[in-house]
Amino acid sequence: MNENLLDILIVDDIITNIQFFAHALRANYKIRFATSGKQALSLVDEQIPDLILLDVKMPEMDGHEVHRILRSNPRTSEIPVIFVTADPNEEGQLRGLSEGADEYITKPVMIPALLLRIRKLLERQQLWRELKQQRDQLDQERARLREEYHFINALLNTTNSLILVIDEKGMIIRFNHAAEVFSGYLLNEVQEQPFFLERFILPEQLGPVREVFTSFLEGKLIPRSRNYWINRNGQRRLFDWSNSIFIDDNTGNRYLMEIGTDITEQRLTEYALQESLHEYATLVTMIPLGVYKFRMKSNGSWIFEFVTPQFCAIIGLSAGELYKDAQLAFKKIHEDDRDEFIALNHTVSSTLTKFEWEGRFYKTEDEIRWIHIESLPTIIENGDILWHGIQYDITERKEQEKKLDRIAHYDTLTGVPNRRLLADRMKQALARAQRNNTLLGVCYLDLDSFKPVNDQFGHASGDKLLIEITCRLQNILRGGDTLARLGGDEFVLVLSDLNTLEQCKIVLQRILVAVSTPVNIGSAVVVVSASIGVTLYPQDNSDADTLLRHADHAMYQAKELGKNRYDFFKL
Repeated sequence: MNENLLDILIVDDIITNIQFFAHALRANYKIRFATSGKQALSLVDEQIPDLILLDVKMPEMDGHEVHRILRSNPRTSEIPVIFVTADPNEEGQLRGLSEGADEYITKPVMIPALLLRIRKLLERQQLWRELKQQRDQLDQERARLREEYHFINALLNTTNSLILVIDEKGMIIRFNHAAEVFSGYLLNEVQEQPFFLERFILPEQLGPVREVFTSFLEGKLIPRSRNYWINRNGQRRLFDWSNSIFIDDNTGNRYLMEIGTDITEQRLTEYALQESLHEYATLVTMIPLGVYKFRMKSNGSWIFEFVTPQFCAIIGLSAGELYKDAQLAFKKIHEDDRDEFIALNHTVSSTLTKFEWEGRFYKTEDEIRWIHIESLPTIIENGDILWHGIQYDITERKEQEKKLDRIAHYDTLTGVPNRRLLADRMKQALARAQRNNTLLGVCYLDLDSFKPVNDQFGHASGDKLLIEITCRLQNILRGGDTLARLGGDEFVLVLSDLNTLEQCKIVLQRILVAVSTPVNIGSAVVVVSASIGVTLYPQDNSDADTLLRHADHAMYQAKELGKNRYDFFKL
């Protein structure tokens, strides 16, 4: 037995029913069974199944009681459960679904429909597990970031450098411990008082200090400055300031962060040391994933000055290769994303704002990955631009977003566009009809005699019929046309690029023939027909919603005229 098969637990007090289900499922799934509710709970306790087929009516403990016990236990509450019953009473079905059952099927069971429901339910459960795992990972990441925040906070307060954070109103909003000790003021004494900072500055040095603040407001920050500070007791010390702009990702607010080093006794003699301090202050505030330091020289050349192993692993290049030729990293960018990357880089180089980009990279010649990059540029005295940044792989997130987009825009039963995607398709089709001066047919299709099929053969058979009708309609439509399911047995067809009314009628007649062709459902043969309401644009010069309502009105006219026909909306 393949140990990788998903595990299905069949619970039924009638052995022949168990044999029926087991025969149908054992080729694709690992099968276990129980003949009573008590035995089922015992088997679940031994090993959690991937799905349970649960008979409703059983002696001693019925399916509802077993389901209630499963849902009340956190360990078993998320197991997908399909209720199985011979009772077609809707009240019983509503009860099961209201209690949290994932599906409800009635006997006799159509095996193809059962297999389809099981597959869809297991796929949905797997997607839920992946989302839960992603959420747990995000929670762990948040906890890690909180720990980092507390660590950095403690680090800032243990440094001997003065650290100030000033908002765009000139108010000090952060004053580290070293600044409190030297100045003689506590944070709560200096907060929310505009330009309190100027109390520490010699009158003759107020001009350059105000120039730093003005450059911050204009986005042309002066990265380094030097001035004397006078504390509460009149003591004067010379400080070298490293200035940077900090942007709050949540609020978008900009702040001027100044880190002051006392150079009264020991002046900084080498700019490399100042640059190192600034590098440290910048990198320590960023998430330590793939970290890099990149220099764009004033002569137009590029070099990597620092890369972490994580950075190299993400883009599939060694540190030696990157240090030798920085262009190799640029060549890794997907050709369809390269222009956007270049344009954003040029913009940020001019504005010195935060660089943030998501795009595709060739990790290898055949493997494409999605990467998120964040970087902060700083112009230094010789005109070079230093980029301190991080990057991380977001391929799994992008794939998950693609799956969620599929769920949001397509009908889960038939796979055709749903109402939401239809609105976008109609908007595009109207624009194309206006541009090409062609006709656009909006058709509202409702199946005749669909309800008796559900009533006689069950919803599983009805679903199978809808899937077959969808396939037939898709085979008729052309590449530029759209088929959408609004729900139940209602469909909308958007026929684009029509040149004549007769061309539209030919397509409609083919649809009527295709729908009315008998459909085999198990041993039964089912025959339905279609009533179609049609309106043509631009004769009906309305917006998309109105066109749809007009087509719907014409569909009811077609039904009143005898069904199995189409009727055009009469303006």
